[in-house]
Amino acid sequence: MAPKELFEFCGAFLRVSRLNPVVWVDATLPAEQARRIAIDSTAQVVLGQVRLPGKVVQRAHRTSENTRTALVRIEVANEGDRLHGGDYVEVYLDAGGGSDPQLAVPTPALVQLEGEKVVFKETDGALAPVAVRPGPVIGDHTVIADGLSVGDRVVVEGAYVLKAQMLKAQLGEGHGH
Repeated sequence: MAPKELFEFCGAFLRVSRLNPVVWVDATLPAEQARRIAIDSTAQVVLGQVRLPGKVVQRAHRTSENTRTALVRIEVANEGDRLHGGDYVEVYLDAGGGSDPQLAVPTPALVQLEGEKVVFKETDGALAPVAVRPGPVIGDHTVIADGLSVGDRVVVEGAYVLKAQMLKAQLGEGHGH
């Protein structure tokens, strides 16, 4: 997976108009990250299992002195009246900023093995642990700074079970039970 860099934050909803099924979602971000979000860039608002597309319409010009955060406002169509004032949601923003795409895996795909972070990679039809250098965690994914290439096939669910089975098999070797 090679997504653009994403940030996940909570925001409170404010209804703009009763006649217009559009709401604003205010996402509070660390100031240095808020500066990287472009007006008119895309966003996704997640409420439970529902993903709603949105568009960044405003970025605050002021940083909170207490929290060192800044506001990014997202406009979202509120079809079906799913969103209500005061709701907390997950917000995914395209941080773009011209940065190169980064490889990322679901965080549960990473396991600790012999003092290293590894993923189980498929090579020639077999799964083998491959050491990786993890980067930042963004939402439910971890950026992989080194150790994988675009197109590599890795286990994304059940990595802990696979690790346990591998260690159990190693314990069985050399013991005359």
